[in-house]
Amino acid sequence: MASEKPNVKKRNEERYYEPIKECLGLAMSRYLDPTKVLQDRLWEDMPKRIHLEIIGGKNVFSENLKKAFDDDTLNIIKNEGIFPDLVGFVQKNSQSPKEIIVAEIKDAPITLKTVAKAKFYKEIFNATFAFLVSTKEISEERVRFLLKKPLIKEGVIIAKFIPNPQYNLGHIEINAKFKETVPDFLHFWLRPKETEPNSKPSFLTRIFKR
Repeated sequence: MASEKPNVKKRNEERYYEPIKECLGLAMSRYLDPTKVLQDRLWEDMPKRIHLEIIGGKNVFSENLKKAFDDDTLNIIKNEGIFPDLVGFVQKNSQSPKEIIVAEIKDAPITLKTVAKAKFYKEIFNATFAFLVSTKEISEERVRFLLKKPLIKEGVIIAKFIPNPQYNLGHIEINAKFKETVPDFLHFWLRPKETEPNSKPSFLTRIFKR
């Protein structure tokens, strides 16, 4: 059976941009307010402090987003044409610097090459938060390898997105073996849970049709 053509694979990935953007936005709202009850408020409640854009498939950054980039980033992405799938920023308060967020999204198993690509984006955009999110679970072999050689994924948060198209829902999980390299505010995504064996299923984000 012939493998999928690149443009077909890209279209498959693009359908996950919006729901994953919603998941990341909600997570960043928890970064701003660790006591936040995520089920009750959408991240759009704080549009000035959390900003995320879908870049993949469009290859265009808004002027608002470009203002958050430093000179080196702005120059290199213009000359090299570098476009992660999702890019944005979070700002703790009006006096704080804008912290860049990048995300690479895959509808395929994670490979070391995709990990390296996500890390490349982190470096180019000087990102505080770099995500590699796939609809497929990362293999145990790669988990062990990355734990033994942490510099390969340094600063990259590897996660799995589990869609539920029937109910317009989706949620994200992070392998608990990566706990030591995952920011505390994202520990609610860790699976399996270590201290809550009878905990409820992963948080489900509502993906509203626009």
